[in-house]
Amino acid sequence: MRITRRTGGGRGDYEISEDAGSLTPYDLVDHRIELSLGPQIDFDTGVMIRHRNGKFRLRTEGVPLHVHRQVAAALLMPHPIRANPALGSGIPVLRRNKYAVQHIVFDPELDISEGVAHAGIATIIIRNSDHPNVEIDVLDRVKEIEYVWNDLSKFPDPQFEIF
Repeated sequence: MRITRRTGGGRGDYEISEDAGSLTPYDLVDHRIELSLGPQIDFDTGVMIRHRNGKFRLRTEGVPLHVHRQVAAALLMPHPIRANPALGSGIPVLRRNKYAVQHIVFDPELDISEGVAHAGIATIIIRNSDHPNVEIDVLDRVKEIEYVWNDLSKFPDPQFEIF
């Protein structure tokens, strides 16, 4: 199962797609998404899965950041965009306001309980106009940045909450 960016000429929207074993996107409707980026980084996105017009859309409903931006921030990636016309080209693909998070691919194990869908993220697929399928292994990325997460107490207190 994955979160997928869908564009229809507009800025793009994110929805749940594919089945995960015996689970289908229908099983996640009206659930809040919690994500894991490896064994030590868990967070509640606050984003809800809603079934609207035959699609399983992710809705922020009062949360300040969409899930793709939350994941990018947690992995210390530059700010992504949603609209195809804003996509950059060339390499590196991972540049501020020049790439999109195309897919957030869940681990096969998905836990659903009491209105919450908890999923680990296996990979993220990013893209720009020249490179449509650049895969980022989440555990590898977490290894690259874990020293920051492990030393959060050494950084100044944030003036706002990221998630």
